[in-house]
Amino acid sequence: MTGGVGFGVFSVERGAPRVGFRVGHGILDLAAAGLGEVFTAGSLNPFLALGRSAWEDTLARIDQLVTGGAEIIPLEQATTHLPIEVGDYVDFYSSL
Repeated sequence: MTGGVGFGVFSVERGAPRVGFRVGHGILDLAAAGLGEVFTAGSLNPFLALGRSAWEDTLARIDQLVTGGAEIIPLEQATTHLPIEVGDYVDFYSSL
């Protein structure tokens, strides 16, 4: 797939944040493309929890959709959001 960048979270207008895949100068809406309920989440956490085989399967399906001419949302129409919900953070350097 040419122009594929990676996963992220976005919203359009006043819609809820959801998972997409950046392609060139646009975003493939993974939930709207029928890739599963996990992509309606407002973060990548549920998708990441599925593991490597699910990630690889999803990338293969994204490649099929993009090369097949799936609808891409222009970046100008989207707002990006923090992609991962961070549960805890510890700065170990502070203890030195």
